[in-house]
Parts: sequence; structure tokens; C-alpha cells
Amino acid sequence: GVQTCALPICRLRGSAQITEHLKELEEEVGEGRLHVHEASCLGRCDRAPVMIIEGAGDRQSLFVERKVEEYRSIVESVLKGNSPTENYDSETAKNTLDRSEIDCYRTGDGSEVEPKYSAIREFLQDPSTERVIQSLKTAGLLGMGGAGAPAYSKWDETRMAPGDTKYVVCNADESEPGTFKDREILLAAPHLVIEGMTMAALVTGAKQGYIYIRHEYQEQILRLRQAIKEAEKIGALGTNIFQSGRTFRLEVFVSPGGYVCGEQTALIEALEGKRSEPRNRPPELQTNGLYDQPTILNNVETFAWVPSILLRKPNEEQLQKSGSQTPQPNSDLGGLWFKFSGRNRAKGKRFFSISGDLNRPGAYEVPCGITLGELIDDYAGGMKDGVPLLAVALSGPSGGFLPALWSDAKIKVLDEDGNETGKFKFPHLDRKSTRLNSSHEWISRMPSSA
Repeated sequence: GVQTCALPICRLRGSAQITEHLKELEEEVGEGRLHVHEASCLGRCDRAPVMIIEGAGDRQSLFVERKVEEYRSIVESVLKGNSPTENYDSETAKNTLDRSEIDCYRTGDGSEVEPKYSAIREFLQDPSTERVIQSLKTAGLLGMGGAGAPAYSKWDETRMAPGDTKYVVCNADESEPGTFKDREILLAAPHLVIEGMTMAALVTGAKQGYIYIRHEYQEQILRLRQAIKEAEKIGALGTNIFQSGRTFRLEVFVSPGGYVCGEQTALIEALEGKRSEPRNRPPELQTNGLYDQPTILNNVETFAWVPSILLRKPNEEQLQKSGSQTPQPNSDLGGLWFKFSGRNRAKGKRFFSISGDLNRPGAYEVPCGITLGELIDDYAGGMKDGVPLLAVALSGPSGGFLPALWSDAKIKVLDEDGNETGKFKFPHLDRKSTRLNSSHEWISRMPSSA
């Protein structure tokens, strides 16, 4: 089978023509040998147009950023038994993490600064669940999957929920069109996700965890399974974690497919082998989650930030902001580094996926509180070939379009009877520069794609 992408960025790059060419080929060779279908999103919007060829078993071959006319030739070559050169997500993942601070275990040149899983080692020496919860609260870590719920609250509620059986689940489905940041983290820094999940298990008493991942992420699935084995080998995962007597086992669960599985309760239903349909709430997952047991469910990036939040210490400027210029030697500074990494009163940092007519589309770690204009111009290199910015689609089809508004746009005002009391002026688009940089357009709790 062959999948092509049907959504806007790939369409702008010619995916409709590619699909038409492949459908013609399907008719020529017969559907028994070739089946072509469009997918809602294949998670590589930064490298459109995208095509995936599905082979025997779970084998998938990825092809991106080719000329429109090349895609039919690639499929013809495969039908003849050849193996054309394919693309890999590892081509971008390392660069994405190299320009980020999320990985507390290495420096900018990629060298390791301390052993992995140091946050777990420190916790086991001083197993204070209150300290971990407080660090997450101080940091202001929010759910990075879009809902923005405080992470500390989920962890604390699950910790306090009655029951001997608890679970930790990572949502790595990432099926929202235009979103691909977790793709990079899972491939280039899987141990951060595993450590974050293990910390959640140690805090709550969970002994089993699952990483629920979309089936199109074949490289990430293999890398996660490899990383789990590596963590088990060094004693950071499995039975008797670092000789502590604590147990946490972790498995990768590959999604059967479906956009709705990105909703957390539908994801839980799929994990239980049921039809993926959202549950009525309450009760919440923290008390009645997987198999009706207390469950922490967070996004990939949320778990990945945990080691840095627990291990990194604030610099002098951040200490001054906190009012702790001369902290006591034994005082707990957990979470302050992350809290004061944002701008304009926003807390923390986060990744954004950005694609389209840009010079440098990709996933970028940015301080919360910057403007959308800064994300476009300073990180993504501005508009490609001088194309004027007309609008930005936030979070795929569910987010709508944000036009390039002037900040002085006037709003229509009505009195109690519905009569206009002020003149209305339609806001116009800036066709000269980005201009999405007014103070009310900070990005901190926005969806993670643009």
C-alpha cells in the first residue's frame, strides 16, 4: 500500500498531483498489486510532500521533499523489486535537539555531562514525593499535548488516589495535523521520556507503563524499544530499579490508527482493546483510568521536561527573580530554572512545530511568552522567497486561521439594544512583514503547531 498526505502543507507542495499520478499507476498495474490511499496527516509537514510505502509486516519506507514527478517513479521502482533510497526522521531529529536545552545530559556539542537517569538516582537517595510534586508546581509545567493542564496536579491526584494498582501512560500519538515535535524528541532523546515516566511511577507507586505511539512513526517505535532495553540493562527500569526494590516496567503500544486516539480517554479505551471512543468525564483518569485504576497520562514533551526540571539549577539572574539571591545550601531550587526560562511573565519553554512557506520549517524549542512573529522570523527564518504572510493556521483544522492583523484594529461596539456605538473597521492584512508581534499575541499556551 502507498499513503500520501491530503492536508494543506503537502497540498501546497503538490500531493494532489502525486496522488493522481499514483492512482493512474494503480489502474495500470491493478489494485491487487498496488493500493493508493490518502491519509489525514503523516507527521512530516516540515518536509512536504510526504509518501509512505507499506511493505511486508510493519515495514514502511518514507519519502519526502522530492519533486512531484519523482513519486510515481519511486513506486514503479519498488514494484519492479528495487529499493530506492528512502528518507529517515533521524535526518532532522539530531539537529532539533542540538539547538535545544531539554536534554540535561549533554552539552551543545553533544557530549554527555553526567550519567543518564540522574534524576531517578537522586530521588532514590531522598525519596520525597512532595519535593518532586513541588518542583513541578514551581516550574509551572503544563501538559504539552494541547490541553495545558498542570502536570503536578495530575501527578498529585494519582499519587493520592486509593488503590495498589496504578499506571503511567505516555501519549505519543501526535496525530494533530501540522504537529511533529514529539517525533523529534522520541527519536533523539527517548531516555528523557522514559525517565520522566519512571519518575511519575516512583512518585505514584505505579509499576506498569505504556507509550502509546502512532503507527506511522516506525523509526521512533524501534528507537523506543531499544532505549527501554538500554534502560533495563543499566538498572534504571524494570525490577529492582538501581537496587532500590522498586519496580516499573514499560512497553511500547502501537496505535491501531485513528485521529480520535489522540484524545486521552479514547487512547485509554484503545489500550484496553476496545473501540476508540472518548469516555464521559468525570471520573478523571487520575482516579479511574486504565482498567479503571488511577493513571497518569501525559504527552511526550511533558515527560521529557521532567529530568531537567528536577536537576537543573537556576542561574544568578533567575535566583534574583525568585527572591532567593543567597539560598541556603540545603534549600530546594527544583523547578526554578524552568519557571524563569520564559518571557513576559510566562513560565518555561516548549517546542513548536512550524511549517509552510518558511525558510527553516521544523520543530523549535522556544521560551514561552515570545510572539508568534518571533517564532516565524527569528526561529523559522522568516517567509520564504519574500512571500508575504497572509495568515497562520494554528493547530491544524481545529485551530482556525489567525490573519496578520495590525495591532490597532478597531472592534465593533454595540449598546444594550444592539445599536452600533462605535465605527467598525475591518482589520487589514500586513503584506509587508510578519507583524504578528503585538503584546497580546504571546505564545505560551497555544497548540504546538503553526
